[in-house]
Amino acid sequence: MVAIVVAFGCGIAFFPWSEYETSFDLIALTGFVIFLISGVLVHYLVLYAIHVTKFRLIVPFLIYHSFLIALNAITALIAVGELVSDQTPQVDEGEAAARTVLFIVPVICCVEAFMILLMTRCRLYLRNKRRHIRNGLPPCTVLSTNKEFIADVINTF
Repeated sequence: MVAIVVAFGCGIAFFPWSEYETSFDLIALTGFVIFLISGVLVHYLVLYAIHVTKFRLIVPFLIYHSFLIALNAITALIAVGELVSDQTPQVDEGEAAARTVLFIVPVICCVEAFMILLMTRCRLYLRNKRRHIRNGLPPCTVLSTNKEFIADVINTF
């Protein structure tokens, strides 16, 4: 959640507010606020899902970050279009921004894909834990190699 708030703060701080009309600034600010609220809500749902052992509450996180990966792919395609459309040998401001976007977007996509992978594993763990609580059966996989934890699981039989 801290990363969401930091990204919101950086977006607000570094957005060139003086270069655009007030209506465009209002649209950009609305987008930033929607990003903040949805990001915090989705990450809170993950914490709540872990707390109450409801694996279905992880799905909004997976959908949200899949949407962000798709949005980043569209942004990268726009940056490629910017680089291809201007064939002059001079590097202007738009081309420099496009190169920066093409450098940063793959890193962000990799981090988001890793987060999706972690949350799918967390969802699987919560589903197995929920099954264990409901049926009294041990989870299908033990994700810990801690000997005390394994001894506790064995002693419950």
